[in-house]
Amino acid sequence: MATEQPALLHDGQTAIWPRFRLPTGRINAAPWHHALSAGELVGTCHCGGYLKPGRPYQLGRVDWFPATCHACGADTAHRGPLPRGRKPTR
Repeated sequence: MATEQPALLHDGQTAIWPRFRLPTGRINAAPWHHALSAGELVGTCHCGGYLKPGRPYQLGRVDWFPATCHACGADTAHRGPLPRGRKPTR
């Protein structure tokens, strides 16, 4: 299990590793679900600990991907892919 990865984006407290992010900066659902089922880590906490992924949940039309630090217990959640919707009308 590789833990020495550079962080891509920070929320001020935590950083999710690049392989779990889309080019837009949002969470990539497929590798997240794999990490969740395999018990892998997904990022780094401000305390220096590592983040374990949680089960995604939906609020409104937005999917959220939670993670918890195994060292200090800090929780975070990051947005998932953009929801599919109708094309904008003019």
